[in-house]
Amino acid sequence: MKIIKIIKLIFLIIIIILVYLIYNLNNYKDITYLSLGDNNSYIKDKYGGLTYNYQEYLKIYLKNKNKLNKYYSYSKNDLTINDLINDIKLNKKINKIGIKSILRESKIVTLNIGNNDLVIENNINGPYLKEKTVNSVFKKYKKLLKEIHKYNSKIYVVSNKNKYKDLTDKLNDKIKAYLKNKEDIFIEEENEEKIFNKIKLYTEKEK
Repeated sequence: MKIIKIIKLIFLIIIIILVYLIYNLNNYKDITYLSLGDNNSYIKDKYGGLTYNYQEYLKIYLKNKNKLNKYYSYSKNDLTINDLINDIKLNKKINKIGIKSILRESKIVTLNIGNNDLVIENNINGPYLKEKTVNSVFKKYKKLLKEIHKYNSKIYVVSNKNKYKDLTDKLNDKIKAYLKNKEDIFIEEENEEKIFNKIKLYTEKEK
């Protein structure tokens, strides 16, 4: 009888250990998330109050799922495409860590940039040279994607939106077409929560 009890106890311990290991494997904090762009972590809602944007929604979601290892943000309101290209080349630091290392480590990289460039180019070219404005920004955008791809093969590219809707629509169309046969994912949604949900959907498919 004692032997049977010992066997049962050993069997129970093995089951407990297996359950513990399975739980930890399924809840391992394995995702480093890097957000790049020309916007802040908080935006104004239609009532003028502060609300989360998609980066914060995604960060909180990963954290609640116990999947978030580290979160890095390199976002500035006045950031241009060339600024970001140069900052990557110079290996600017985020929390004392070089951005190239963070790009290599990151399982999720989101990119939302181009609004400032459209405004600057539009001021230079004027309202009658829209195609020139869009093409100039798109040329820079392709250079940026190539620079990021040196360190990370997949980017979640979020569509641009600002007061020049005709310009942003044309730029978004060009970026979308350019990314069609690439590993990158183009996210085209107006609402911040919908952007988050779309990114979440794609990341869950990759499991």
